[in-house]
Amino acid sequence: MHKILTLFLLLGTVNALFSQNRKGSFHLLEGCDKHELYVSFHSDDFLFSTNNSETKTKIDDLIIIYNFTLESNVLLSDNKIAELSNRINHRKGNSFAIQKLNRIYKVNLPHSNNETLYELAQQFEALDDIEYASLVPLCPIQPPFVSNSDTPDYEYLQTYLGPDPGVDMYHAWSLGLFGENIRIRNIEYGFNKNHEVLAGRNVSIAPGMNISPDASVDYTEHGTAVFGLVYAHNENFGNKGMAHGAEEMILFPEWQISGYNRINAITKAIENSTEGDIIIYEMQYPAYPSNPNEYYVPAEFHPIVWDLTKAATEAGIIVVAAAGNGWQNLDDPYFDEYNSRGNSGAIIVGAGDHTTAHTPLWFTTYGSRIDVQAWGHNVFTSGYGNYIQIDDDFNRGYTMFSGTSSATPIVASCAIVLQSYWHSLTDEYLSSSAMRDLLVETGIPQQQELTKHIGPIPNMQNAIEAINNMIECKPVIDLTLEIDAYCTILLTWETIDKDDTYLFNVYKDKVLVAENITSKYYSETIESDKQFEWCIEILCDGYLPKRYVKNPICQGGEISEIVLKKSYNFYPNPVSNDLTIERTDFIYEKTKIEVCNIYGTVVFSTEIETNQIKINFDSYQTGVYFLKIYDSDKIFVKKVVKQ
Repeated sequence: MHKILTLFLLLGTVNALFSQNRKGSFHLLEGCDKHELYVSFHSDDFLFSTNNSETKTKIDDLIIIYNFTLESNVLLSDNKIAELSNRINHRKGNSFAIQKLNRIYKVNLPHSNNETLYELAQQFEALDDIEYASLVPLCPIQPPFVSNSDTPDYEYLQTYLGPDPGVDMYHAWSLGLFGENIRIRNIEYGFNKNHEVLAGRNVSIAPGMNISPDASVDYTEHGTAVFGLVYAHNENFGNKGMAHGAEEMILFPEWQISGYNRINAITKAIENSTEGDIIIYEMQYPAYPSNPNEYYVPAEFHPIVWDLTKAATEAGIIVVAAAGNGWQNLDDPYFDEYNSRGNSGAIIVGAGDHTTAHTPLWFTTYGSRIDVQAWGHNVFTSGYGNYIQIDDDFNRGYTMFSGTSSATPIVASCAIVLQSYWHSLTDEYLSSSAMRDLLVETGIPQQQELTKHIGPIPNMQNAIEAINNMIECKPVIDLTLEIDAYCTILLTWETIDKDDTYLFNVYKDKVLVAENITSKYYSETIESDKQFEWCIEILCDGYLPKRYVKNPICQGGEISEIVLKKSYNFYPNPVSNDLTIERTDFIYEKTKIEVCNIYGTVVFSTEIETNQIKINFDSYQTGVYFLKIYDSDKIFVKKVVKQ
């Protein structure tokens, strides 16, 4: 069982501000000649009633005048709404946010133009039964990055991976936490799946979707930078992905061959997501329709995006979204309608500098709605080729990424790795709001320009320790792996409370190799030139907390333990005084013998040229030891118990 702290009491809560007036926020985006109109009803029961209510009569009159139809179920399918509702019920939440999507209708108006749509939106909002009308622009909106033309020459590259001023992802990696079993969805314009750090990775464009050939390289390479930052390989070239162990990363493009449609991309991403998945919003939205190319704020400023986001987060999907590069104060009265909706559950990310002051960068949108920050410049990743392009190869280009565009995938990567860790301990998932609280409460606070609030930067060590403190059944600690020249690995670990009554399972690349063992060690000779992921699983309190580690690739020769087992006898075992070792089949000129404790420390070492040796264990403490015999190009490891 796990302790429910204040941090996670927000799971499944319903925001009382849903009842706020949301009318009057629709607008046409300047310079965009094509929009769609949606209307949200407080209740749509009257539409199907045989009684002609006042609203139904007025809508029928509008249909005669404008010749439109109302299309239902335009956001999510009935099956998906049912699935998400079940998820919310399972989480003991309220399905209001999901069911609300059933009451949002698209207005299909043949041969429509902006003026007619705007006029019709006004007519709808004059009706009491309408919650709001919304005009959705069908023109591309700039992604939240800024120009790299002034990027300085850095001595370090992926320094955001380190401790403060970085997020200390290295700490998570040292514990074997890489984001396993978590699925990632990214919403933007495109990406280059052939980039060398993404080649062979489980990356794709969502089935049935495509990237518009009209999308510029600046827009599509934006996705290459994000994919590389989050999900690049873990090889010794290029850059490393912060959550490279995740299950998959899929693009849901805003701009397809059929045209630009952000709402479609978001709904497709939600349709193909479930509890525990992470959706990244690499999007922003203009705060002022008359200035569509600046003053950007979070994408959820648009009401349809907000409703979709709320539905997703209530169902256990984590949304991490850019604050936007609009230098706007979201606490300004201009944004009262947006703030009156309440919190969508999305984790909104601002852009800070790369110092321990964590000062807001000049371009970031800020305010109390911004939850956390990460670096908004100096973020080395794949794409563009404006930092370096090796051999003029488009697939080997790298950039210094910036904007809330770079900050958002850094925070998303932290959420992915922490979600993976929580799930491995509890078989449950953190909600978006619970993850937000975890990142905020364990993060490193903003130190400068506090009037421009962008929140703390995540700190992975603090967050992992907080998770450990929430779990009564804690994972093993002090997990170490040693490997010798003969490819013999030695895993040792300890429990937090030093209890010796636990049982452990050992997995090698997810295959169980030792079950219900009581010892806090495991040894095996592995193949040369191979790398394996090892998992130590502790069995207690109904949960199976895990900790992972990978062995380095062994360059030694392959070991034949079968021959060695035939060649040596050991007795007695367990041993109280003298342990006798006999060689029976053959004699090499010299044989080295070591005795190691469970921590891998050598407590005895000798070389012999005889067929028998006795090792005295009188002075050794009671416990487990490993006997290592180095015989020519072979090695044999034997467990010895001192009584």
